[in-house]
Amino acid sequence: MPHLDIKYKSDVLQESDLETIADTLLGIVGKHFQENPDFVSLEIAPQHAVVRNRKHVDLELNSSPDPDGLRAEAAKALSDELAETVAAHLTDRGYNNLEVSAWVRIFDAGVYRYHRMGS
Repeated sequence: MPHLDIKYKSDVLQESDLETIADTLLGIVGKHFQENPDFVSLEIAPQHAVVRNRKHVDLELNSSPDPDGLRAEAAKALSDELAETVAAHLTDRGYNNLEVSAWVRIFDAGVYRYHRMGS
């Protein structure tokens, strides 16, 4: 399952500035990865208090590869569209001179385990 992690500088932006575009971003990931947006997870959180050399908004998408290799092929166009979409959205909300970065990582191998505790 692809996961989009969005970190923002809380002294400049508010969570609501990014929450309003969350579904659009899920749709963009779904389009590029040919995946149902309901199967893409998303988390929006402020950057930690001790952070250096980060942008005003950092988007990090992590995903396992797909059997056909389409996700790896789509990585550059996806990162461009994510960053440009967030930047345009924040400009429309009245923000200027902000920096937005987007990283797309496709992992060759990964392990996921789920364990339910209790009855």
